[in-house]
Amino acid sequence: MTPRHRPTTLPRARNGAAAALAASLVLVVPSEGLGQAPAAGAAARPAAAVDARLRRIEDGLGALDERLRRAEEPRSGPTAGVRERLVSALLHLETVIGNGRPWPREWQLILSLDGAELLPPLYLEVLGSHAARGLPSLRDLQDRFEAVAPAIAARATSDEEFLERTVNVVRSAFAGIGLVAPAEPSAVDTVLASIRDHLRRGELPGALTEVATLAEDQQALLAGWIAQMRARVAVEQSLQEAILGLLSTRARQG
Repeated sequence: MTPRHRPTTLPRARNGAAAALAASLVLVVPSEGLGQAPAAGAAARPAAAVDARLRRIEDGLGALDERLRRAEEPRSGPTAGVRERLVSALLHLETVIGNGRPWPREWQLILSLDGAELLPPLYLEVLGSHAARGLPSLRDLQDRFEAVAPAIAARATSDEEFLERTVNVVRSAFAGIGLVAPAEPSAVDTVLASIRDHLRRGELPGALTEVATLAEDQQALLAGWIAQMRARVAVEQSLQEAILGLLSTRARQG
């Protein structure tokens, strides 16, 4: 009875790319002796060669699967490293801004660390627009306010306020010799004191809120100072939110 040659099948491909590779491979089985009864040794040799070839193909498919798996994995390592360096650069920039000096070199470093891709456009615009000239330090803002404050206090917006300030000056003189109680501070003096308090604590938004309660002609004396204050608040908020955004992304990625 003629021995029947059992068909040989390829192992099942584990993904589309591997399947395409497997389908492109053609096994060639020696055809001599077909229709005849070969000797046992002659039949074993082609079968052994086919099995060896199948094992090599299976090993190649396994290696291909591993390469495809690695290619599909998110490359979080380099991105995480870039984010770390970008956070460090932003923290350094925070110190530079606090000292009141320009930051062109620090800004170029941030851009070289993929800052243009990792930071929101609004933050990039705010931080980059002041890099060349910088912004006044908190101490500078305090000094500039004190230089203008006396003019604000002296500017009366109405005859009633002027009369009130005149009475307070006289009352303060009598209070100095113990004849009457000290005069209550005027509304403007109260606002100026509150602004000083906010500046002393570094609360620039609070100081701007107090400035908004002054009369328009009094605010006009602070126009340049107000613009500098608003610019510094925008820069500080953008910087802090950018740092928090990068840190939160790093925490999500583990």
